[in-house]
Amino acid sequence: MVPALVATAVVLATAGCGSDSGADGGSGADDSGDYTVALSVAFTGNAWRKSMIQGWEHAAQAAKDAGRISDFKVSVAPDGTATSQISQIQSLILESPDALNIDAESPTALNPVIKQACDAGIDVIVFDQTTDATDDCATFLYNPLKDYGAAIAASVAEQMGGSGNMIVVEGVVGGKPNAEILSGVEETLQGYPDIDVVSKVVGESSDSVTEKALTGVLPTLDEVGGVISWGGTSGILSAFEKADRPLPALAFDNSGESLRKLAELYGQDPDFSGGGVFTDPGQGAAAFQATMLMKEGTKLPKNIITPVINVPKDDLDAWIAVTGPGAVAQWLWTEDDVQQVIDTQGADLHEPAIPDESL
Repeated sequence: MVPALVATAVVLATAGCGSDSGADGGSGADDSGDYTVALSVAFTGNAWRKSMIQGWEHAAQAAKDAGRISDFKVSVAPDGTATSQISQIQSLILESPDALNIDAESPTALNPVIKQACDAGIDVIVFDQTTDATDDCATFLYNPLKDYGAAIAASVAEQMGGSGNMIVVEGVVGGKPNAEILSGVEETLQGYPDIDVVSKVVGESSDSVTEKALTGVLPTLDEVGGVISWGGTSGILSAFEKADRPLPALAFDNSGESLRKLAELYGQDPDFSGGGVFTDPGQGAAAFQATMLMKEGTKLPKNIITPVINVPKDDLDAWIAVTGPGAVAQWLWTEDDVQQVIDTQGADLHEPAIPDESL
């Protein structure tokens, strides 16, 4: 299930309910291994995106080794923009894959080319960064990001005692996830009139970009009591340390570095109560496994909501064991996991097991 956030620290990263309308699969049931799948990605400038691609490739390689697909391909748009992703998808359509998984760089601009893929008979799943399309062409798979933004905002605000100066560090601007998380954050902060957002910067869910952005604004600000971000925790810690500022209330992301810092804080303070929820780079693997369900003839719902990852203190060591430095914690979704999460839409969402291997 997706738990309510009650911890004093949050582990997260850095997009509703499922519809009964099904997405129309182009190729239909296919029991053979003569099936190809392509992944379309634009921005790859942070560890979350890189881990997502690794998870997708892990699932695809396992399917190929088992003879369930004949081949797969990862295509990265050269400049990380929606315009280049449109050209990339048009080129992929000409290669005639049976299925296409898309992490969409724009909620609107990609809709026509996605429709082109569907019209070409390609099974399409758009995940993580979805679009605003309302037809039944593609299936959308995503985390409940507005709720997630609300939860992390409430956690940091409560850590601050409901008052003080705050910085908001946005993620990858332009995509639907950042907009939805920010919407949840801003709506929640309206309930804390004594908190003053003194600066808003862009961190791209990247440690280095976040550190640079904060290093630029901290000298201009008085005391800062809290920072809300969806990614870039190590960059926040580094910027405040170099500025000789006390550690603010914040939300920890799910990088290997951040999980280890969280464990360190547990060791330093027996009363420290951390943990919480964060988004799942494993949405890529989940999209691939949903594609396998389509291949076998399953009619998918229009929307598949997958849960954010809960890391209570008791599970922290298990996650650290499979999340190295430079990586981001993710579930390794199976086809059965995806079927179970479809079956639990609108209820307590099925959660995969903590992985027993790292990628």
